[in-house]
Amino acid sequence: MREPRPIVDLLSDLIIQASLLFRQELDLARSETSDRIAAIGGALAIILAGVVLSGIAVLLLLDTVILLLTMAGIAEPWSSLLVAAVSLAFGVLILLKGLREVRAARITPKRTIEQLRRDVAVAKER
Repeated sequence: MREPRPIVDLLSDLIIQASLLFRQELDLARSETSDRIAAIGGALAIILAGVVLSGIAVLLLLDTVILLLTMAGIAEPWSSLLVAAVSLAFGVLILLKGLREVRAARITPKRTIEQLRRDVAVAKER
């Protein structure tokens, strides 16, 4: 039969194991967060390319609308002002929608947080 280990040894092992577990959980959180940030970064690059190309097309279309309004008899300065005001209104609405969606995006490491909660619960039971 084995002799019981001294309390000091048991506490030392507990501290080492808890430290190792904590480091592993931090590594998991770091990995999970990095994966999410990388995915968001790739998506942002695609969005930026689309915005640039769409922006050029929108400018050409708005110029055409100004030309058509001028041909319909509205003075060119008023045509430009009207098109600019409508464009600004749509731009602000789109910007506000995008900001809401960015705020709604969660990059917190949910699995890691849940695992830490379970680890704490198990530690409290012992």
